Amino acid sequence: MNEVRIYLKTEKYGEEQGLGTYYMTYFKDGEWREPPETEEWLMLQNKRRKCLYVSRPCMEVILLTNALRELKGKCRVEIFCETRQLVGFLENWIPLWKERGWTDSKGEPVRQEYRDLDAELSKHELKDITDGAHEYSVGLETELHGALMHMPYGKEVAL
Repeated sequence: MNEVRIYLKTEKYGEEQGLGTYYMTYFKDGEWREPPETEEWLMLQNKRRKCLYVSRPCMEVILLTNALRELKGKCRVEIFCETRQLVGFLENWIPLWKERGWTDSKGEPVRQEYRDLDAELSKHELKDITDGAHEYSVGLETELHGALMHMPYGKEVAL
């Protein structure tokens, strides 16, 4: 089974806006590697994505969902994120909402983004999820700052 690491980086700015990106590495020949531009091992083309969303937790959910959509075939996935909220969604909230028929404690429907994440993650094996800074934090933060300079405040960028 292929092994993949997904690194998420988000930056909040303004009242409700933020910017996020992800980066993936894979395990091959006994070591972790960045996907080369020419190799189509997991068909990881355009391995970095940028987008603006309403809230940071939802942004992490959408970024992870889009990263998982790039994987071809079942993979063992290790996730590195910045906030404890994504860990909570994966370990606690999504299983609870699923058990309740995708409704919250008030009986309201849960956002589609969480259902989409569950659907994509169910195609793979979750090895681990870790919150906090990771080895790509600085590089991705630099990339986000550069992207922010080119995007007007309030503009939503689709993937």
